Amino acid sequence: MQRGGRPKHSFWEEGGFQRIRENGKQVASCVKCKKIINNTAEQRLKSHRKSCIWENSDSISESEDNCNITLSKKRRNRSGSYDDNNNSDLKRGSYDEAATPSSSIQLKKEKRKISSFLDSISDKEHLKIDEALSNFFYSNNLSFDLIQDPYFKKFCKILRPAYEVPSEVKLSTTLLEKAHDKFTDRKVNLKEKKGTLLFCKNVAQTNGLEINAITKTGNDTLFLKSWILEEERDYISNYLQMINESSSIALKKYYISVYAVISFINIPKNNRILDSTSASPLLSESISMWHFDCHLETVDTLIAAIHDDSLEIKINRLLNAIKSTDIEEELVKRGGDTLSCQTRCSAFILF
Repeated sequence: MQRGGRPKHSFWEEGGFQRIRENGKQVASCVKCKKIINNTAEQRLKSHRKSCIWENSDSISESEDNCNITLSKKRRNRSGSYDDNNNSDLKRGSYDEAATPSSSIQLKKEKRKISSFLDSISDKEHLKIDEALSNFFYSNNLSFDLIQDPYFKKFCKILRPAYEVPSEVKLSTTLLEKAHDKFTDRKVNLKEKKGTLLFCKNVAQTNGLEINAITKTGNDTLFLKSWILEEERDYISNYLQMINESSSIALKKYYISVYAVISFINIPKNNRILDSTSASPLLSESISMWHFDCHLETVDTLIAAIHDDSLEIKINRLLNAIKSTDIEEELVKRGGDTLSCQTRCSAFILF
């Protein structure tokens, strides 16, 4: 006769559970997997028995054995009868090993797991990364020897272990030529059909003089050609030829007609008297273009010459003082008028 507590049921013995006490409470212990189950209701114990690891492992092994035996019998039926004098146990064992499906499945799973830790890269992906890396170097005018920096190589290795960083020679030859060809072959659909021609000097070029020809039309800027000269005198002597080449490229490639040329240095105007405040007339009778001199370097020099450090210091000091919250009281003391504003601060007028 039970005297309180949870009623007992017959699945304790049938399911293989043992009654134990834990922290003053009766719990069930599975005799197969040794798991402690606090809820001793019959339905809970049956649920555990269905999901018990030890119980499932037995059922899986039994099902695999049955599967192996069935496959072995099917193979023997297809291949015909065997010699009775042969050892049937050995025959069955060999067929069972060959027909075990779990071994092949396990190998495939292991291969997938190993391959997930190995980085691989295709030729197409490698070329795409090379192009992006080279464009980064060219667009920022970085030195090519940085490609051999060990910290940069380590950085690339962490990002993509399978990627091989190109050499300095490849970056300065093959990849540079590809980037240049792709840039010059770019097809642009421009609305404006007239533009100006700019001759710019590359200040980063230390060996010789690098001149770049750029055409500007509307909001678009297009590269045309570059030259490497020894000094500015060579640029002046080849000025007309460079204009003809650049104008021809702009017209054939982008359908742009150049009407004006801007040079970074003063070009002699063939004995013509020019007004410094107006655009110069035609440089040559064979070229119907306007020619201008760029005074950007002169302006930069002038700005640096008239820059007043003391005035800048005073302005910054005044701005910092206005930011202070104590400025309100000081301005009122000096006769300033307070103007009401919708913001936290007030506006003042000091006469």
